[in-house]
Amino acid sequence: MAFQSVQSIHAPFRSMTFAGQVSKSSRAVQPSHEVPDVSEIPTVAIVDAGVPRQHKSLVSFRRGEYRHPESQLTHIGDHGSRVASRIVFGDLDARGAAFVPPTGTCRFLDVVVPAFSGTNGDIELDDKAILESM
Repeated sequence: MAFQSVQSIHAPFRSMTFAGQVSKSSRAVQPSHEVPDVSEIPTVAIVDAGVPRQHKSLVSFRRGEYRHPESQLTHIGDHGSRVASRIVFGDLDARGAAFVPPTGTCRFLDVVVPAFSGTNGDIELDDKAILESM
């Protein structure tokens, strides 16, 4: 069996905090959220600082978790959730008031590695732990 690894370096995420006002007439109608039979969709590993176990939108797509022995017992920040959401649901425009994510396209294995606050305040992952975890 062959395994494939893809590293994703993503563009900055939009933050609803800094999004402009959306007029009522320009809001798109979002489909109702249906949870698919996730047993038949592919699984990817999210190697990051962790996704909350009961994340509102991602809980049904979580396949499992590997936690590096030196990582904290909980997720750090929301970067892992944003990356996982983007991978599971795609690049979304979540500015609508009644936003509901579309059906997910994959499940994820949450691979939690040690993280620390970098010099500019961003969360940085321990490179050595990433390799050990893989």
